[in-house]
Amino acid sequence: MSNLVSSNTGITIGGVTCWDEGTEEYFTRVKRSAVRRLRCLWSDRAALMNAIRGGATTVGSAYFYSVTPYPDFPDLYPDDFKITGQGALSQSATGAPAYQWANVQVTYTSLYGVEAQGQVGIDVSTNIISLPSSGPCLESVDDDVVAPGDTPGYPLTVYAITRSVRNVGGLSMNAFINAGKKPLNISSFMGFDPGCVTFDGARASRQSLSKNGTGIESGGPVNPDFNPIGADGSLKGVWDVEYRFMARPALPWDYLGFKLNNGFAVKQVRFLNNYTNPATGTSEWVGRSDLNALFPQSGNLFPTPLSL
Repeated sequence: MSNLVSSNTGITIGGVTCWDEGTEEYFTRVKRSAVRRLRCLWSDRAALMNAIRGGATTVGSAYFYSVTPYPDFPDLYPDDFKITGQGALSQSATGAPAYQWANVQVTYTSLYGVEAQGQVGIDVSTNIISLPSSGPCLESVDDDVVAPGDTPGYPLTVYAITRSVRNVGGLSMNAFINAGKKPLNISSFMGFDPGCVTFDGARASRQSLSKNGTGIESGGPVNPDFNPIGADGSLKGVWDVEYRFMARPALPWDYLGFKLNNGFAVKQVRFLNNYTNPATGTSEWVGRSDLNALFPQSGNLFPTPLSL
């Protein structure tokens, strides 16, 4: 234990003096991780964890973190902290146990970055749509007209896409509302042409609150961020979100096949006589908008600094 008080063996991390008690690194075919063990004064443990987690930058009412990676492998990020007390036991001013030393075990993993960015799921299926029955619209390669009553359904490939993001800020309820009113993509989106993707819903859950000025990761009646939705529609705090989309590359969702006097056509349609769609404010049958506005407009968020 004598080396604990020797400045010759101490190291400094974020202004906190500590001592390196060993490191283990793990490698598999598809991933790697590391465990680093440090020792510091019990009263310095929160400052040491904040230094390892990275520095905070205030953006609005939230704290954005630039996470400090593992020194030798920058793709490994701190994922878990385990603190154990050691040495003389006393009682802190708060009444909690206080030790002389804190053994800080930090687990770094390459999976954390993947999970933080979220995942994408794709389910491919076939959707049968009906062709007009008001008149013939098909014929054989020998020019034999198919009677309207014999017209089969038309198969279209449909992609059900889910995209999840974790620990993010910069979300807006207004973006969800606008996408609900105008669910189709107005420009190329996830590789699909305009009109071929429709917003199919989302699920958002708040993981932690924004910093309330005291460094405490909780809210209360005096904390304006305790309300998850601000008056301006902003979503306060740190969120996990899963988005759902339906894509139909062969035929935009606002296109229909219909019978013309001289044949058959597939065209984008709108309401008759320029009727105003209440959802869009235009005559659009189904509105189009920038679906990219749904996604976080800021980087990944991490919890506020510990305060003990």
